Amino acid sequence: MTARAAPHDYEYLSEGKVIPHGIYDIQANKGYISIGNSAETADFAVDNLLWWWTEHGIHLYPDAKNILLLCDAGGANSYRHPIFKDRLIALCEQIGLSIIVSHYPPIPPNGILLNTDSFAMFIWL
Repeated sequence: MTARAAPHDYEYLSEGKVIPHGIYDIQANKGYISIGNSAETADFAVDNLLWWWTEHGIHLYPDAKNILLLCDAGGANSYRHPIFKDRLIALCEQIGLSIIVSHYPPIPPNGILLNTDSFAMFIWL
């Protein structure tokens, strides 16, 4: 089935909206996408992580003691938002794991990363 999509987001052309949120498991080399219909919030991001853990992570990594999250610097999982941190603390208590969060440095609007001396490693612990 083929669907036509506008190249830009114009609310007057839509009947609703979808908000994607993804998790990529480097160790398993698999991506998981959740689709919401309201807004990208800290609750949505943490709910997506809980869904991934209960449906996939706990079975793939039954001996895990920690989860390392590598997050971008914007949106619902921003380092600036205390709500995201509060929701992660509640998630840690719920699933019994420690969660380590590392944020990528912000990328300027021109898309050029200014700090070229740093690199990121993706590891699920």
